[in-house]
Amino acid sequence: MPVDHEQIKIDIENNLSRDSRIGQSKIKINFSDNTVILTGDVHSYSAREAAEMDVWSVKGVSAVENLLNVVFPPGYKSPSDSVIKDNVKRLISWDPDIYLERIEVFVEKGRVVLEGSVDQYWKKFRAEQLARESGGVTAVVNKLVVDLTEKISDEKIGQDIMSLMGRNSALDVNKITVEIKNGNVVLYGSVPSRRGFDVAEDLARYTPGVLSVENKLSIVPS
Repeated sequence: MPVDHEQIKIDIENNLSRDSRIGQSKIKINFSDNTVILTGDVHSYSAREAAEMDVWSVKGVSAVENLLNVVFPPGYKSPSDSVIKDNVKRLISWDPDIYLERIEVFVEKGRVVLEGSVDQYWKKFRAEQLARESGGVTAVVNKLVVDLTEKISDEKIGQDIMSLMGRNSALDVNKITVEIKNGNVVLYGSVPSRRGFDVAEDLARYTPGVLSVENKLSIVPS
């Protein structure tokens, strides 16, 4: 059945208009093939993320490109770059999962850059999550390198990922292919929903020995 872009756009607009986290943001919705493209301005980084999740919740959406800009509302006094830097560093130092990791923080005009290294792939994203939660942040660039303390074979990584997927009710492991080269994981195949898409990526992300995950799964409603 062909994708009805007009109906999807209407459903997205309805979702956005009912989400109080987004408020009066100026968001434009366009399509490139079957990818929904969001452009325009939102008042915070959390609003930017909320808009994307509102799009994903619409039936028929299989891909989203989030190009929204963060433009703070009139009257909001954005913290200085040095204050943002201190806040991000403090959040990282307070987190029991990553406080010992070698993470450096740089900030320019609200744009946070994370550099250094972590010993597990998932910790790279934990650091980014904390940076996004700091006030005044307009973007986060994650340049953290994964420096594993223990080398695990590609075969073992693949076995662990497939075993986890096989026990998860959100996935049909027979429709997923996992390719691994030197710890770098690529997911192919299809899942029935965005939840399955995220679950598959998370299972790979949290598997020991993984250096990166590229999620090429397609969302094909059953």
